[in-house]
Amino acid sequence: MKSSFIVRDNTPTYFPQSPIRRVTKKNVCPICRKPDWCSVTEDGGLALCMRESVGSVKRARNNAYVHVLRPTWVSRVSAVAAPLIDKCGSAETRQADTDHINEVFSFLLEECLELSGEHGDHLMNQRGLSDTTIAANLYASAPDKNKLPVVCEAMSHRFGDSLHGVAGFYKNGESRWWMPQHRGIFIPVRDAQGRIVGIQSRRDDEGKPKYLWLSSNPENYPSGTSSGTPIHYVKPDLAARSGVAICTEGIIKADIISEYAESATVAIAGVSSFNAETFGMELRLSIPALREVIIAVDADWKDKQTVKEGLFRMGHSLRAAGLDVKVRCWNAQLGNGLDDALLSNERSKV
Repeated sequence: MKSSFIVRDNTPTYFPQSPIRRVTKKNVCPICRKPDWCSVTEDGGLALCMRESVGSVKRARNNAYVHVLRPTWVSRVSAVAAPLIDKCGSAETRQADTDHINEVFSFLLEECLELSGEHGDHLMNQRGLSDTTIAANLYASAPDKNKLPVVCEAMSHRFGDSLHGVAGFYKNGESRWWMPQHRGIFIPVRDAQGRIVGIQSRRDDEGKPKYLWLSSNPENYPSGTSSGTPIHYVKPDLAARSGVAICTEGIIKADIISEYAESATVAIAGVSSFNAETFGMELRLSIPALREVIIAVDADWKDKQTVKEGLFRMGHSLRAAGLDVKVRCWNAQLGNGLDDALLSNERSKV
């Protein structure tokens, strides 16, 4: 039987191949009973619900909650996914409620961590963010190996086992709640309501990839939870008035673009980290007043096939959702990213 990966955390999960169909008014989502945004495999084995997490076994690459509809179908899941599903059909990858995730991450960034002078200088002097934006966004320095035990103890004392279901936390060999070691800047990722739904870290070293998710995939971390790749929203309220939003690649880029362009901005983590089938509709549902999206990926997209393909898939997804689409271009001498170009223009005024 052929297989394909339709669900992805940090590693692929393979399921028997079956086409995915969008739900309709006649065939609503079997989980949330809504006629839009969700999908079901053609063979009726899985539902990819965008709204309901309870009872799901995993997160899809577009952050949909994956529900097994037929118990007999579970036995067909490959060995990669099978350990994640217990006899009751639950999974250790299930994420906690969004409000709770926001509470945990907000406490971590505000109460347990600080932004180092070096990281603050980088954000202000190199990336061009204002101190007001840096403070409001809750950027923080990841804890070093000496501070990590103190932070983990504070988080465990505050939340206990309710850290289960929050990406980035897991049980270590001593059955204590712990976090993976990161060295860099923690960058909050927010949903359209402003809640922190994920954290990326910008690495201090020159390793690749430059940005990592704060994640604790249960295949590697006991009692852990994968981060998924949530979409980042900046000032979506501005789109409520203008009907326009800029869409870019990179969380911190979106924060910079929004500050200088004074525009609603949406960011994906990378050109391969969004689901073209649902991306456009997700933006429409998250920002109901949205009418036009201006895509602003790096200026070298014409020379990079993967970026070019991602741009085309994004444009198609947005148009399929009934949105007008434009692609923003600029003089590459000002910078590869729109954030660089806007900052260059701003500095030329001084």
